[in-house]
Amino acid sequence: MSGRLVGVGVGPGDPELLTVKGLRVLREADEVFVPVADTGEVGRAEATVREYLEEGRIKRLLFALSDDIEARERNWTNAARRVSEHLQSGKTCAFATIGDPNVYSTFTYLARTVRKIEPDIEVETVPGITALQDLASRSGTVLLEGDERLALLPFTAG
Repeated sequence: MSGRLVGVGVGPGDPELLTVKGLRVLREADEVFVPVADTGEVGRAEATVREYLEEGRIKRLLFALSDDIEARERNWTNAARRVSEHLQSGKTCAFATIGDPNVYSTFTYLARTVRKIEPDIEVETVPGITALQDLASRSGTVLLEGDERLALLPFTAG
């Protein structure tokens, strides 16, 4: 019996920008996971989730956000194994990620690695407000009008 993995975008770090659907999914999940850097400090996704869930419900997954590819892949594999243990017993596991789970997110790596372990797992996402949207709103900037186009480039693109 396989469970369900849901990537939940929790917004840019302001707990008030977590969507109603995102909050519902986090509250209803059997297990809630958050990414943690190798420094161990509380990240923005975890801080946002802590505003709504008891700390004991939150499970931390180590993600090495460095240039060391082997360390990153080792952490993805370890995280996927931990999540898969719960999925194999039919649980719904939510993974809270800053911003949106489909835009430059740690969730994509977790989901891809979990699928290597559990190929038939059901994976869903709940969109979140991105930093781009938050910054535009706070600065009063209209991002696009009419037939204008928008391109997203990673910071590493130069």
